[in-house]
Parts: sequence; structure tokens; C-alpha cells
Amino acid sequence: MTGPDLGRLGLGGWLFGWETPADEARTLMARALDHGVTYFDTANNYGSGESERILGAFLAPVRDQVLIGTKVYAPFGPDEADRGLSARAVRRAVDGCLERLGTDRIDVLHLHRPDPAVPESETAEALGELIRTGKVRHLATSTFRGPQIDRLQNALTDRSLPTAILDQAPYSLLEREVEAAAADALRSWDMHLTVWSPLGEGLLTGKYRDPSAPGRLRRWGPEQQQRLRDGAQAAARLGDLAAGYGLTLPQLALGWLAARPLVSTVLAGARTLDQLDTYLDGVATPLPPGAEQEVDRIVPPGSSLLGHYAT
Repeated sequence: MTGPDLGRLGLGGWLFGWETPADEARTLMARALDHGVTYFDTANNYGSGESERILGAFLAPVRDQVLIGTKVYAPFGPDEADRGLSARAVRRAVDGCLERLGTDRIDVLHLHRPDPAVPESETAEALGELIRTGKVRHLATSTFRGPQIDRLQNALTDRSLPTAILDQAPYSLLEREVEAAAADALRSWDMHLTVWSPLGEGLLTGKYRDPSAPGRLRRWGPEQQQRLRDGAQAAARLGDLAAGYGLTLPQLALGWLAARPLVSTVLAGARTLDQLDTYLDGVATPLPPGAEQEVDRIVPPGSSLLGHYAT
């Protein structure tokens, strides 16, 4: 595979600046660095840009020892054109990312979602300019399906530009749609896969087994309640499976992901040090013999209980 080694675990900054205050975010990043994490992931819309500011300022003293990934697509200004993957939007969004991060280059630039309103050729032209000027080192997608990956890669290839090196996709014991939606394209283009929501929005922590446990998912609207019920039921079965192997549910969930052939990097969306430690422990947990087949019986390959590709 091409591109830099992002490591088995990266730290995701999507909570920085809103659910995770700046001082707690800095503590998390320090712990991650202490444990050898070198890839830090954010986006232009996380915390309305505050995530990039917090992350960039903290990592400035070690900038040459780490890799920073961010994303463009989400709205970044009041103009209707200040969103999406048009050439104008991509250029302007990247300039905003660089300013908030306080850096002169983005190591991995993700297209946060496909934009069906813009031809891939137009996006590719803008990405080529960013590569040539050194503002962006490597290209990536996020939650793209196979045909969308193919169209972008072909547009880049047609212009003799570097192709995207990875996709960032939802992937967990409860969300396996990437196996059907994008796996063939990832293998065809020799792309890495980084994983978002590896613990299924918290359902794979085990805490929601208690019906009275508080958490973000309790705030889901009525239209999402079936998703919560289905995910919680499967998570309970997976928790029993983990216990049978002498593991916690997060150990099974993260150990299973780390062993998947498609996966290069698991992103820890941790909010606390204890949560980060759970990720560090989980990705280092060997998958017991026979566990993969048992998992497949509970959540079949390619299936989705959480509908993350629709988000």
C-alpha cells in the first residue's frame, strides 16, 4: 500500500471543542503521544472549527513527528457556495483548515462525503492544485461507496495526479456495510481503511445493557429508536460472546477490527483518559480462535444495524 503509516490506532478529534473542553483534549493528546500514537484526525466542522484549532495548537511543537488529517465538504461560511466539493469550495475550505490548524500542510485531506452535485473532474482539478502547491500531501475519501471511489480515482488518474490513499469508513461489530459497499474498490485501488465509530456510537462499550444508563444515544429521536434497539440487542449477544472468551465487549470489538484485513487504523473517538485506555488495550487484544465465525452468526458480513452510510 502507498502512503504514510498511520499506525494501528489514531486519535479522533470530533468531540474537541464541544463535548471535550480544550484542556481535556490536550490531556488526551498528551496520553496518545505517550503511547506512540502519531495520527490525529479532525475536520473543518468538528466543534465548528474549534477542534482544528485545539489540535493544531497542541501539536505545533511536535508537528514534524505527527501526521494530521482533516476533512472538507461541510459548510464553512454563510454563502451557499461555501460547502461541498466544488473547486472553489475545496480551495477555500482547505485554506481555512490550514489557518485553524496553524500549519503549512495537511498530511491527509479527506473528502468528508461524496458530492453528487459536482463532477469528480472539477474536484480533482482543485485537489491537483493543492498537491502541487504543497498544501496537501495525501488525498483520502470518507464514507464513499465503491463506485464513488472509482469515479474519483479515475478522475485523478486521468490528470496524472496521485490517487487517494485511504477511505475513512464506519466499521464495527454492528456496522459492517463497508464490506459490501466499498471493499472491492479499496482492494482494487490498494487503499488503506481507517475506521470511525469503532465502538458503534458507544453501544459496544457495554454500558447500554443497563436500560437506565445515560448517554448520547438516549437523545436519539423517535425515528432512531429502532436502530438503538437493534444495536443494543446485538451488542448484548456480542457481550455474552466476549465474556465466554474471558474478554470485555470493547476488547472483542476492537480486537476484531484490528484483525480485519481491510483495516489499517482504528480511530479512537475518546472523551476521557479511561476511554482512550480502552482503545489502547482493545486494539492490542488478540482475537481468540473461532471468534470471527461466532461474530458472523450474530452480525453477518456486509450487514448494517446502525445505518452509518446514510449519515
